Amino acid sequence: MKNYFTGFFTAMCLTGSLFILMGSRSQFHQDIIANSIIVPNSDGSMTILDGNGITTYNDEGKVVSTLGKKNDEQGHLLLSNTDGNTMCYLGSGSYGGTLLTYNIRGKETSQLGTGKRSHGGLMIYNRNGINVAGLTTFDNGDYYRGDGGLILNDRNGEDVWVKDGRKEIK
Repeated sequence: MKNYFTGFFTAMCLTGSLFILMGSRSQFHQDIIANSIIVPNSDGSMTILDGNGITTYNDEGKVVSTLGKKNDEQGHLLLSNTDGNTMCYLGSGSYGGTLLTYNIRGKETSQLGTGKRSHGGLMIYNRNGINVAGLTTFDNGDYYRGDGGLILNDRNGEDVWVKDGRKEIK
């Protein structure tokens, strides 16, 4: 009986020591380095993390979202419908930020962003991707004026009505 008790006591001490030693190690890891990490989901969709960002695929293998950088190193967020068609794009560029929306046919329907002269603008496109309205700031040829402006175009993109916010001098 004494040997049984000694064996049991020794096993308990060793088990307790094992738990103490395992629990005392830090749970912090310095870095995880991998070319990509693939996370499959139970519904057949998956998420891939790689050097360009995070891409999510639906169960048919079509891209439904991307967060990361483009080839030119600019950051972007791209959202697509279940068919993989781009519906929304939010990105940075050499002039500033841009938000683009698209219809089901892949045509651009709106653009909100910063122009090359650091001014803001909102452009509205018809279902064929032709610019039909705009709210922006005007340039005067070679220099930036900064006055606000409204532009209405016909269905072919031709200017029909243009008005700027410049005060008339009498």
